[in-house]
Amino acid sequence: MSLEAKAPGEAVLSIVQPPGYSAPAGRARLAVRVRQPQLTFSGPVSLGKDLMRAVTVRVPRGATEQLTITSSDPSRLRVSANDATEGSASFTVRPNGDSHLFYIHALTGEGAAQVSASLPGFVPAEMTVHLRPVYLNVLPDGAEDAGTLRPDGVFATTTASPRVPLSIVMNGFDDSTGFLRIGAAPIELQLVSSRPGVGAAVATRRIEPGVQGLARGAGEFRPSGAGETEISVVPPAGFVAPPPSAPRARFAVTAPGFEPSNRVLPKDTTVTALARLPRHVRFNAATTVTTTSPDPARLLLGSEARITRTIAAGEGAAEFPIQALGESGVVPLTLSAPGMADCHEHLLNASARSVHLTRQRSRYRGSRAPDGNSVPNRGARPAPAADRRGAYGPACAAPGRAH
Repeated sequence: MSLEAKAPGEAVLSIVQPPGYSAPAGRARLAVRVRQPQLTFSGPVSLGKDLMRAVTVRVPRGATEQLTITSSDPSRLRVSANDATEGSASFTVRPNGDSHLFYIHALTGEGAAQVSASLPGFVPAEMTVHLRPVYLNVLPDGAEDAGTLRPDGVFATTTASPRVPLSIVMNGFDDSTGFLRIGAAPIELQLVSSRPGVGAAVATRRIEPGVQGLARGAGEFRPSGAGETEISVVPPAGFVAPPPSAPRARFAVTAPGFEPSNRVLPKDTTVTALARLPRHVRFNAATTVTTTSPDPARLLLGSEARITRTIAAGEGAAEFPIQALGESGVVPLTLSAPGMADCHEHLLNASARSVHLTRQRSRYRGSRAPDGNSVPNRGARPAPAADRRGAYGPACAAPGRAH
């Protein structure tokens, strides 16, 4: 037996006994109460001034009548059927399933308003929307090619790194985040650097209303000098200053350095090494790199104690030869270039019984060893493989690392 509810109310069911059957001593009647189905909201929610966000109302299956969404105070809060329509006091729409999505729009940043949903044959639902002030803050935006985000939240970059894209985030207090509402004026951004000599922040576009008006890439940080600075947004009309707990866009700018390439060289061998820039450092013009050996009796650069090479514009490295003459000790080569931090590559002279060890693969000119080991100088006795110990010095200056 199945029951079908027709309308709200109460009824009593009983069984008419067929011939030959007697009425039972108990459970001869069944009381049934049919309740009116109810609409429900996913709220309550908070919303920042001049923002909009999506809200869901749950509708029982089988509803065929028009759903009406209404704001109790259109001067504070309005509603719309989709994210491309300006808010109004109410709208009517046919439900599209057991949950229906619509949008609420805040016109003020204080107090509260109610949103109600009604549908013929269903108990109405009501939700409270708390209205909050809103603020803007700045964050680096997907800028891995421009530097490194340190554990302390500071973005480390260099004076030769690309400009860092900035996102402008609209936040309301009490998790009242949303998009700039349809019908609101676009936001013209003004970014400020606490130390302009370290770097400037420039707005590249304004924030448009609607969910398509995301503020990603709405600004950029342009590093110019060594030091630290913080980027902020001048609050537009109707916005407040960020709270002290809000994330900050802080930048540490240093002169670029070379990638270190410490290695072990056996006596009487020659290798071709690289003066390599970090992956996020590129120069718009050719850069002259000078490499110096402080001990030419043990280590030469080709046949000289000092050698100059050029990194072409837009390129990331230049090659230079190293010739090991001594058989013990550490020789700290110095790599220098205009506008860059000096780098010291530590090379260990080893005895003829040692082999070449390196942190990164080197490129070789002329005869190349198939296993990547160093190439013996002409006339020198080949070094057999034996002791595989090496010594490495400190890294060069680079964003996020100490020099």
